[in-house]
Amino acid sequence: MKIFLPLLLAINFSHAAPLVDFGYEAKNNQFPNTIRIISVQNHHFFGLQEISNCTGSLISPTIVLTAAHCIVSPPNSQMYVSFSGDAEAKILHNGKINGISVKNFYVSSTYQKLGRELQILQERRMGRDYIQMSEYERELFDKKIEKSTLEVTKNDIALIELETPQKIQNNHLAKLQCSRSLQAGTGVLLAGYGANRKPNTLNANAKGQLLWGQNTIKSIYENSLYFISNEREKQLTNSGDSGGPLFSAGNIINVYGITVLKSSDKNGNSNGGYFNSLNSIGSKTFFKEVSRNSKISSVMKQSISSCSR
Repeated sequence: MKIFLPLLLAINFSHAAPLVDFGYEAKNNQFPNTIRIISVQNHHFFGLQEISNCTGSLISPTIVLTAAHCIVSPPNSQMYVSFSGDAEAKILHNGKINGISVKNFYVSSTYQKLGRELQILQERRMGRDYIQMSEYERELFDKKIEKSTLEVTKNDIALIELETPQKIQNNHLAKLQCSRSLQAGTGVLLAGYGANRKPNTLNANAKGQLLWGQNTIKSIYENSLYFISNEREKQLTNSGDSGGPLFSAGNIINVYGITVLKSSDKNGNSNGGYFNSLNSIGSKTFFKEVSRNSKISSVMKQSISSCSR
C-alpha cells in the first residue's frame, strides 16, 4: 500500500525532528529494537539520495513504531529501514540500496486532520492578514499556532510494516507501554540516529550513528506529552531521532513514548524536547483505529493488541 502524503510536506514544524546531542555512541546490538528509517530518492543527476532521516522501534519482526511526521513519501521516493542492531545503519552502500523496504504504513487520521488546520494557520501567518494585525493580535495568533502545533504533536504517531522480517529475538523486541504513564521527575533513557555534536562546537562527527542518552522528565503536557529539558547540557535529542523510543531508565525494552518535537526558546536555541506518551488519548485512539482496519495483517493486529483494547 503506497501512500502519498504531500500535505505533510507543507506543514511547517519549525521545531520538528528533535535533537541525542552530546549522547553516547551505541555499540552494535546495544539497542536491537531501535532502527533507522530513511526515504530514498533517485535524483536524475546525483543518483540515489537520502532525503529524510528518522528512528523507529521494532515491536515485532515486521512492525515498526515511529512518528507520523516521519511518514512523508514524496514522488519518486521509497522508504527503507536499516537492519536492527547495526549502529551505523547504512541504507545506501556504494551507490546501492542496502535496506529493507516498507510494505505498508498507517498514520493517525486525527494527525492528518489537525495538520490541515495547522497548515491553514501557518499560511495565514505568511500572508498580508498577519502583517496588518496589531502587535497584540499577532501575539495571540502566534499562541494559537503554538497550541495547534502541540495538538498535532499529541497525535504524531505511526506504524510501519516491513517487506522482510528482521532477525531479532522476541525478548529484544520493544514492548509498548500503553497502560500507565511516567511521572515528572522519572529517569528515562532515549535513543536515536543522527549526528553527535560536541559541546561548544559545530562539529557533527557521527552522521547516521545510533546515539543514546539519559535524562529526567521535567513536566507533562495535558497527560499526553513528556517534556525533557536539556538544562543538564547532556544527552537530549538530535536531527534524525524523531520517532525514536523513550525508555524507562535502565530498560531498553519498555517503550513509554516516542520522540516528536523539539522545543526552542525565543532566540531559537533548543531548550528541550517533547515525547508523545503511548498512554495518551491520541495514541490509544490511533491504535484502536488501526486495529479496526479490516485490511491490516494479523501480525499488525497482534503487535498492537495490548494498546487497542
